[in-house]
Amino acid sequence: MAIDNHFLLKKVIQKDQLIAAFCGSTNMPFVFCDPVSFEDQVWIFADEDGFKEFAQRFSGKKIPMRGVAIGKKNYSAFFGSLLPIGITEVVFTENGASAAIPLDQFVKKQDMSNVPEFRRPLENPALQLTGLYLMQEARRQVPNEEKDDFQSLNEEFLVNLARSRFMMPIEVKGGAGNVEQKIRSGQIGFVNLNMKNGDTYRPIFSDSFEFNKFKQKKNFQALTIPFAGLKQAMPKNVKGFPVKAPVKAPLASGHSKITKMPGTTDQS
Repeated sequence: MAIDNHFLLKKVIQKDQLIAAFCGSTNMPFVFCDPVSFEDQVWIFADEDGFKEFAQRFSGKKIPMRGVAIGKKNYSAFFGSLLPIGITEVVFTENGASAAIPLDQFVKKQDMSNVPEFRRPLENPALQLTGLYLMQEARRQVPNEEKDDFQSLNEEFLVNLARSRFMMPIEVKGGAGNVEQKIRSGQIGFVNLNMKNGDTYRPIFSDSFEFNKFKQKKNFQALTIPFAGLKQAMPKNVKGFPVKAPVKAPLASGHSKITKMPGTTDQS
């Protein structure tokens, strides 16, 4: 039976400030998988004391945490930022009592069912989420043999990586035809990053938000490529693909890594 969280939701959003639990090793909200419901959660608190008590629960696991104050005017942006990283619940704690509220009660995901797929904003929530869990575990300040979940999280992350799509910035050449026609006919130029040591890289982006930060005022378009197709977009002079993503996880770059990833084949 669905629980009516209307009163609790109203109570939360009327507060002038909330404290969100952030992981110090990712600089992103601390993500927690509920062991009973298996919901992927982010925790918020009415005050700093509540956060400190929560953080103490994880001190033995050597997970660094910090409380980040979220002002009321930033609530929409904060809760909206949780959608593309795969969060499903927000847990609110006050005076020692905690309650889980579905994220979609704070912010609704935009309905894109009537928008052609190639025009939808790119998101990779499974990749972002498993990347967060992986980095939280990988950067625990304990010996590697004590990181019990690392291997399974890494395997899950690699599977999601192979299933993901990425945005590659391109410059569309002049002349007749729309953007889609020019892409199909090859009337495009790729954007490369040239390093001081002479190496060349081709940037890719995990989601539309990261791409737009890079694009800014430049007249770049985006070519969406599945992970398995990256090898075909990688000439020999390009060393790899630096991935711009909210999650600073070890994403693949280089010819050998791409051809050895799950779901890909070496066609060279």
